[in-house]
Formats: sequence, C-alpha cells, structure tokens
Amino acid sequence: MATYVPRKVPANWYKYDAQFSLELLYEYGKGIEDQLKSSIEDFRSKKETIELDSIPEEGLFRVVKVYWGLDDETWHLESVFEDYFPQLQRGGALISLYSFFENELDALCDLYIQGEGIPISQTDMKGKGIERSILFLEKIVGLPIDKNSDTWKELIDIKKIRNQIVHERGKLIDKSGQKKGDVIKYVEDCPLLDGETEVSLKEGYLKHTLETFDAFFKELDVLIQKRFLDQVAQQKAASR
Repeated sequence: MATYVPRKVPANWYKYDAQFSLELLYEYGKGIEDQLKSSIEDFRSKKETIELDSIPEEGLFRVVKVYWGLDDETWHLESVFEDYFPQLQRGGALISLYSFFENELDALCDLYIQGEGIPISQTDMKGKGIERSILFLEKIVGLPIDKNSDTWKELIDIKKIRNQIVHERGKLIDKSGQKKGDVIKYVEDCPLLDGETEVSLKEGYLKHTLETFDAFFKELDVLIQKRFLDQVAQQKAASR
C-alpha cells in the first residue's frame, strides 16, 4: 500500500512548490529576452535623424540622431539601448532569480521545522543567505549535500556574479584597481558572460541560472526522498 504524503511536507517540496515556481520563472526569463530583442529592434528602426541649426547658405548642417528623447550628441545611443539598458534588465532579473533560490531553500527549512518540531531555525545558523540554509539542511536535518559537485560549484559562481551586480554594479576591478581574479576567471570561462572591467550577461544566462537552480533542487529532492523513505521504513520496523 502506498504511503500517503500530505502536500506541505519536505517530501513534496520540489514536486508541488519549487518545480511550479521554476516553470513560471522560465517564462519570466524568456519574456525578458523577447522584450529586449523587441526593444533593440524598435531602437534600430525608429530612431530619428533630425536636422538642427542649419545654415544652408554657408553649407553648415547640424544633424543628430534621436530616440526616446536622447540624442547622439550627448549619448552613444547604440551603447545605451543595445547594451546598458539590456544589462540593467538582465542584472535586475538575476537578482530576482537568486532571491527566489534563497527563498525556496528557506521554505524547505521551514517545512522541516514545522513538520518535525525542530526547536531551531536556519536563522540561528552561522552565515547568511543560502549558506545558513544549506548548513541547517546538512547539520540539523542531516542531508548529505555534495559541495564538490559541478552543480554546487556553478551555484557559487552564480552567487559571485549576483554579488558583483548588487554590491559593485558589476565592476570586476575593486577600488584599489585590483582585478577580482576568481570572478574574472568565471566570466572568461562562461560563454554566456562577457566583460573585462564590468560583467556583461549575455542572452541565455538567465535560463542557465534557472537550469542550475533546478538541477540543485533535484539533487536535494533525491536526498529528501531517501531520508523520507528511511524514516517510513524505521517507523514500520518499530511498529512490528
């Protein structure tokens, strides 16, 4: 006979919570990229050339390109609309996606706390963000999380990029002029990133981030399911 599992428990966390949220966020990321492509196409097709202060008799003409109230005498329009604005949107989206990742791990910890009456929480652990949630899941819940896996290493690199955007506006050189070697190496090795002095997110990086989150969640779910089945087996053995 199959064991009944209520929905709001760790064993159903991925199936009924994380997975559904990821499906929505994949569409969110796709929508951002579609919007960026459309915005760049609009800029290229709709920017206007305006003649100002012309003095025909002297053969003098002042011509500027204008789009969204900005002109190319003051701004490098291609850089603004084809690079700067897209980076703002992708960077903001990455911050939001990483917050989702942190929140999902917190939600998993809360399910264990509520379901098993654990007297401490992840906020009591050392560190912050995902580190304390992972520490809670390792030390308190007992999930043997593999921190040598490629997925975990990629998560840490994604975190570095997120932190550079949040705290350093994406700069890859600190205030003393020193390059942030570990971050720069990741940027150089990742085909979805670019930049020598400032990180640039290419199309596909948001999707890659979500795929990495999903892979880690699935790895976690395998550990969660094994722990749950072990508990069920122990309960059955104790009741005999």
